[in-house]
Amino acid sequence: MNNDIISEHLFRFDNIPKEYVPYVDKFSNSNEFRERALFFKKEKCYTKYARNTFQYKEFWKEERRRCLEGFINSKGIKITGQHYFYLNYVQILLDADDGSKRKIKDFPKFVDLDYYYFHLLDYCRANEKSLVSVKGRRQGWSYKASGVGSHEFNFYRDSGTIIGAYLSDYSSNTMKMVLDNCNFLNTYTEFGRIRNPDTQDYIKARYQVDVEGKKVWKGLMSSVEAITFKDRPSAGVGRTASWLILDESGIFPNIIEAYGLSEPLIKDGSNYTGVCIMFGSSDNMETGSIHFKKIFTEPSLYNMLEFIDPKNSDRKIGFFSAAYFGRWGKCKNKTSPYYGQDMVDENGNSNIFAAIDDLIANREKLKKSPDPMAYRNFVTQFPIYWEEAFLISAKSPFPTYLAEERLADLETKSHLNIGQAVKFNMTEDGVLSREISIREPIKDFPISRAASKEGCIEIFEEPYQENPAWGTYIAGIDPYDDDYAENSESLGSTLVMHALTGRIVAEYTGRPETAKQYYENVRRLLIYYNAITNYENNKKGLFGFFEQKNSLYLLCDTPKILKDTQIVKTTYTSGNQSKGTGTTEAVNIYGNELIKTWMLEQAQGQNDNITNTMLIPSKPLLKEIIYWNPKLNADRVSALRMVLILKEDRFKLTQNIDTDKYEDISKHKFFAKHFTNYESNRSSYIKLNNNF
Repeated sequence: MNNDIISEHLFRFDNIPKEYVPYVDKFSNSNEFRERALFFKKEKCYTKYARNTFQYKEFWKEERRRCLEGFINSKGIKITGQHYFYLNYVQILLDADDGSKRKIKDFPKFVDLDYYYFHLLDYCRANEKSLVSVKGRRQGWSYKASGVGSHEFNFYRDSGTIIGAYLSDYSSNTMKMVLDNCNFLNTYTEFGRIRNPDTQDYIKARYQVDVEGKKVWKGLMSSVEAITFKDRPSAGVGRTASWLILDESGIFPNIIEAYGLSEPLIKDGSNYTGVCIMFGSSDNMETGSIHFKKIFTEPSLYNMLEFIDPKNSDRKIGFFSAAYFGRWGKCKNKTSPYYGQDMVDENGNSNIFAAIDDLIANREKLKKSPDPMAYRNFVTQFPIYWEEAFLISAKSPFPTYLAEERLADLETKSHLNIGQAVKFNMTEDGVLSREISIREPIKDFPISRAASKEGCIEIFEEPYQENPAWGTYIAGIDPYDDDYAENSESLGSTLVMHALTGRIVAEYTGRPETAKQYYENVRRLLIYYNAITNYENNKKGLFGFFEQKNSLYLLCDTPKILKDTQIVKTTYTSGNQSKGTGTTEAVNIYGNELIKTWMLEQAQGQNDNITNTMLIPSKPLLKEIIYWNPKLNADRVSALRMVLILKEDRFKLTQNIDTDKYEDISKHKFFAKHFTNYESNRSSYIKLNNNF
């Protein structure tokens, strides 16, 4: 592959701000950082000095200093105290060096990735910041996190480390590593601590003594606790932490809420007294990753360290631990100039281009696999670009790769003003006008609970003429009945589409103070485009409002295609029984298939490689498509189902028309009664604001 072309888009160590970490062009004499570990491997002890001698005490005094202050090798390169501790006093599972392909307990090797990782943590602690990161597989982040917890537990009085995860399996696994580390220290070093309690999810460094007949607790009083946030985002409330470690954040559906409630653990008033380490594995991204991605792509909002996005210098992201960092073994890409070379040299320097070529060779091989998920799974496990880390491995009914490509396109600078926020006004005699809205469309998904949910109408494409023909534009609505609900994430959503081109021309997603406000804004939007709409009729409020406003003509009858195919019956448990579509599992499945087909279709009037997906103007709609699952509250996807069902119904209707027997519907007395008068007066009914 051409490394010169891709190098400018890579997340590299030399892109890390120098104030965060002292940059090292090339590491050398790296084994000096782990001399104690190498000595232990040979001698099965850390020193030959006799216990309680002066030399023995001085040895451990110096080791304690190194674990706290760091260590400088003969080349003048300094590692932090945590890093020194990790290299020399933490054992992890590694591939055996004897070629047996077995895993054994051993000390970590020095690698450049860890140098930067621990320096970033050191910077965070000194500057009241935290770190959010997404990482590839097999990079030892849980081991490093356990090293941080063990270091804090054994060296700092009254400290607390919280290891949190959405599922207990992950927090328990890291907690087990902490216990293993502490047991090793108790066995072989002078750093060990008596623990009471000493359980699988909570330890405290203390012991009990008898003072004048009274039981008194003594010791460092430091602690480590594992907690789970599943169904309980407030699990950390009431605790204090020097380190808040949030593992596997990609499967954390309530990560934003959980972090918001847990952040006071690392604060005292407005001062940060602790650090949060939030990370997620790229192969463990589920629907919760949309929330994790929000933190990763907007780190400053959450007091996380910022790094420049290699693909967009105007954008800041979290720390991306790319798969080409610390990739052990030799490059096996026979077409690469690095074929047969180590991807990490003996001093721990990552040869990122050798690693990338090796990763590319694996990707090319898996493209030919009979398993359609094999390639995608490998990409998500070993990402080269940070966007790949957030791909969801789970099967989706939609071609999410197209949505991801379009979303990346929209997030470039050239697409920042793709829509226009508007407000429609209507006089008592029914004259419609519009103006620029002072409100902003809702551009985020998921929307935070603290954000305004009112939203506004956004125009992406104007009507092709002032008085478009009836049926040229169609719409889909996912409505709601209840007035504004502070703690509800549900929004009303309306999408307007050009029926022939299939392009989305307008969107209105929001939840103003009353449902009637939403209904009225929708009604005016439909009138502006002269659009007929399909809507989820399980909610009865919209039908009643449109009936009161003499606007039922804007609501389509239940699509005939649904009845013909027996997808829906003619009776419903709520709402009306003649207009719109009653949502059932069968309807949703059918609607999802229509979305999939529509996304894959070539866009009308565009080149062969331009699909409808590449013309979607709404970033939050794309996000809903990417992260969709049956439990996700995806209002825009629901609206898209409705409009595509109506589009399909209209298409089938025109296919079945016998033109020889066809009677012009515009001459039908029913049509004349309800629509002809409206059409003839529409030019005076709608007066555009020419100053818009």
